[in-house]
Amino acid sequence: MSPAAEDFSHLPPEQRKKRLQSKIDDITKELQKELDQSEALEKMRGVYERNPQMGDPASLEPQITQTSQNVGRLGGQLTKYESWLAEAFRGDDSTNTAVNNNQYCSMSADPSQNIYSEFDEDFDEDVETPIGKATALYTFQGSSQGTVSITEGEQLSVMESDKGDGWMRVLRANGDEGYIPSSYVKF
Repeated sequence: MSPAAEDFSHLPPEQRKKRLQSKIDDITKELQKELDQSEALEKMRGVYERNPQMGDPASLEPQITQTSQNVGRLGGQLTKYESWLAEAFRGDDSTNTAVNNNQYCSMSADPSQNIYSEFDEDFDEDVETPIGKATALYTFQGSSQGTVSITEGEQLSVMESDKGDGWMRVLRANGDEGYIPSSYVKF
């Protein structure tokens, strides 16, 4: 699929937004299935570890690894499509071109009329502060866009908690920031 087709940038703005949202919804559903699968495999491994007669915990490792890779891939795709959707909401090129061509110059030039005053309080110039601390339980190779790699035992600052999708945004001590699976850390 060409990049233009993948991000639906060839479509009119409203159609693009709908297609991107639909893609995000599909990925979210698929991601939830993988997360449920991962949780089930982890529970099964725990049962096998406590009751070896039921099965070998090591036999689950290929499935656990594959599920983890699928979760990482889907998380990266989700981040990619969400950034394209945000871009679509910031405005399409035709709107920017129209403004640049001064087609909307009927506004008053009176500087005392600050049309943005009601929004000023929404934009806080402060640096984002962490909402908590966590320790990595496992190593995670963040190979998808928007993810970050972590190593077992690493101390992390939690920037955004899990919103129910199994991912959280963290800040590493070296300044790298990105998403990791929530189940890979303890608080």
